[in-house]
Amino acid sequence: MGRVRDWPVQTEKANDDDVEDIDESGAPTAQDHMYVMDAPGHKTAKSFLFELYVAKFNFEEFARVRFDDIEPAGDTLQGSRCSPKFNWHCRHRLVPDGLKWKRSTGDDPETDENDVGPGHITVGTEP
Repeated sequence: MGRVRDWPVQTEKANDDDVEDIDESGAPTAQDHMYVMDAPGHKTAKSFLFELYVAKFNFEEFARVRFDDIEPAGDTLQGSRCSPKFNWHCRHRLVPDGLKWKRSTGDDPETDENDVGPGHITVGTEP
């Protein structure tokens, strides 16, 4: 049975997850750009209690910096937001495949069933 759950509001905190070392730029590139990458999805599963896993998420992504050689981190308000907020979403309809989940549509082009894209979507309890 599906459920809708609101995640804690973290729209201005320095970091929204616990993988700081792999999904944020630590310094500008040679072209003076900084990037944020917040990959959606589930990589592995220890056991499969279900035959289907459906997830729909809306996100706001932005970059935050400090100018004192300290990287903004943790669950507090630190540094300055240096980019506009970018709204994006992901929809996953996943089925077990060995020790991991895979999209029910495989590698087919993205659809309303499996996609990652700009903007927010309606999130409900329907599969």
